Amino acid sequence: MLLTQIDVAEALKTHEDEIQKLKKNLASEIAGSSLFDDIFILRFVLSNGLKAEANLREAIKWRRENAKALEIASTGGPPPHDDIVGIDERPGLDVLHCDAATRKSGKLVKLIVVNDFQHAKMLGADSRFFKGLGIASKRSEVYYPQLLGIQVMINPPSWMNMVFPIAKLFMSKRTLDKIKVCPGIVNSGTDLTKCPFLNQYLKADDFPTFLGGNCTCSEKGGCVRGVENDRITPVNGIGKVPAANPSPSVEDSTY
Repeated sequence: MLLTQIDVAEALKTHEDEIQKLKKNLASEIAGSSLFDDIFILRFVLSNGLKAEANLREAIKWRRENAKALEIASTGGPPPHDDIVGIDERPGLDVLHCDAATRKSGKLVKLIVVNDFQHAKMLGADSRFFKGLGIASKRSEVYYPQLLGIQVMINPPSWMNMVFPIAKLFMSKRTLDKIKVCPGIVNSGTDLTKCPFLNQYLKADDFPTFLGGNCTCSEKGGCVRGVENDRITPVNGIGKVPAANPSPSVEDSTY
């Protein structure tokens, strides 16, 4: 997670009038829920300016409509369906972690997302995933403002130069501005702490061992959804390892 320099108490004081106006205008929507408090609303004010009310109203509506799925996702479980909403729900648990850290530290806390493309293959990639990721990227600006700090792509294969320009068409400019690239980190024998976009925020103990760090996440069974750090066979479904094709899988990790 990324600890920003934004002091929550000062930001709440600076934007008090805007927050109170939003609470008044959305009184019926936020009634009966402790989730939509001043700190929750502050993220919308900081990100959206004049669009804060419209985006906040849409986010509240979406959260209520998908309350069951979000509750499951917030405990680390898989969404109860496979459509695009499932991708939107992935930040559910991350939001809780960032919100808790924000309230504890007094500073606005955001996510650092690391996408490892080691062993990724161009052929066989599902185009629906890229389309869904683009839609989720744009929706997340409405549903989860001020959540993403930076997104770092490591070990990108050479074919990424051809694919990424297409993927960019589906992503918002705000998200694209937060994407950084550290090529050849693991493949060159250099650990992730040498990545200039990450070492200013994290130390070796924050990185999993398969990325050159010291963290084993042993208390959780592994650093990526309970999968052992040294596993080299793909997981099919819930903990099932297919008998054939034991090639390494691509990890998509969030820290």
